[in-house]
Amino acid sequence: MIALTTRLNERDETIIQLQEELEAYDRIHRETEEVLDVKDKRIIELEQALRENHIPVPKDKREDLVYFTKRLVCQIYCRIYKIQL
Repeated sequence: MIALTTRLNERDETIIQLQEELEAYDRIHRETEEVLDVKDKRIIELEQALRENHIPVPKDKREDLVYFTKRLVCQIYCRIYKIQL
């Protein structure tokens, strides 16, 4: 009987530890989702600013993003130093 009680207590402790671990993972997941939401909103704001300044917004493809970044840097450089392309 004592062995059974010991096993039940160990099982209960394991369950409590697993519940605490799950709560920690849930908290991390929730915080990550909140950060992603903030970043998504910021991306939308930046894309709107680009469109307002007649700068093309890149597509999701990686190659387009590299091309877009180089072109954007060039455009900013030209605007700063008032160079015509």
